[in-house]
Amino acid sequence: MKRIVFSLLLPLSFFALSCQKEGKKNAEPPQAVDPMSPENGAPTPALLKTTPLPKPAPEKIIDPVLYCSSGICKTISLATVEKRGLSLIDLSDNYAPYIFSERSSPDEPAKKNKYRQTYVNLGNDRTDEEGKKLTKEEHNYLELFGIPPTLSVIQKRFLNSASEPCARESLGEIFSKLKYSLVYDGSRPKKYFNRFRAARRELQRWAKRKRIKDLKTYLASLPPKKAARPV
Repeated sequence: MKRIVFSLLLPLSFFALSCQKEGKKNAEPPQAVDPMSPENGAPTPALLKTTPLPKPAPEKIIDPVLYCSSGICKTISLATVEKRGLSLIDLSDNYAPYIFSERSSPDEPAKKNKYRQTYVNLGNDRTDEEGKKLTKEEHNYLELFGIPPTLSVIQKRFLNSASEPCARESLGEIFSKLKYSLVYDGSRPKKYFNRFRAARRELQRWAKRKRIKDLKTYLASLPPKKAARPV
């Protein structure tokens, strides 16, 4: 009898152990406790005071350089240019080639270059190559000698040309009616300029004899003449 009971209890014990193991497998793992959750006594978001972060102080610009990218320009420091590995292009009115530099580095004492100021004066239309001061009507054209005009000089030339009466008048339609091409011959420009100046003086003397005060208005009132065309 004892043997029969023991034989019955043995499979039952294995069944109980297998049920315990299966139950452990199906049990949910323990969840981590969040100490900052409201259930654990932490303050709710509504009770927290939000302090705005201070705005960063604007960067102090030292040795300002104009930086342009994607159509947007802003001022940055020279040191920033060197850190980013950007190319620095000097377009200031006081620019001179490296050969006329007065020092190799900012820490080196300056040694005056005799021709540097002459180069700057020529590029700014201040003097001619002999150091003589230029008038308002005179300009230097020394591009072929490696001395281009500064951007300030180019701007003045453009503005002066745009303000001329001939530039404000619409002359494009006059040239569009021509049936042949206009060719400029620059081989002897002084010769043709002297011819034009002599013809203009002769026309002014003729208008004075005819007592014509406004020569331009008089010429505009004349009936148009048909120009003879070459066959």
